[in-house]
Amino acid sequence: MARRLQREWQEDKATLKQLSLEEKDAQHRPKRQALRPLRRGRTIAEVAEMVGKHPRTIQDWIAWYRQGGLEQALRHRRGGRGGRQSYLTGEQMAELKRAAAEGRLRGVQDGMQWAQEQHGATYP
Repeated sequence: MARRLQREWQEDKATLKQLSLEEKDAQHRPKRQALRPLRRGRTIAEVAEMVGKHPRTIQDWIAWYRQGGLEQALRHRRGGRGGRQSYLTGEQMAELKRAAAEGRLRGVQDGMQWAQEQHGATYP
C-alpha cells in the first residue's frame, strides 16, 4: 500500500479550497487542486489520477512546495521561460512571409539565406 504524505502544511484546508476555487491560471489550477487531497491524506498515486497527471509530476510539485510553499510550487511553469528569442523582428518576419508567399523562397534554406542577406540573422 502507498504511503501517505507526511508534511507540515503552510495553508489550512479551507484556505487551500478557496485558493483552488479562485485560480484562473490553467497551469496553476491542477497544482492547487492536488494539494487539497494530499493535505487530507490521499496518496500521490490517488491524487495523480484525480488531477490527470503522472505521479512523478505530483512528486515534483510536492518538492517545490517543500522548498518554498505554494508560491514556490506555482513559480514553476511548463515550457520553461517562453523559448528562445526570435532572430527576426515581427516586421522582418512579415517581410519573410511575403517573400515566401510571392514564391521568391522555396524552402527553409532559402528563408535562412534570405534572413542572413537581408537582416544579418544567422540561424544555427
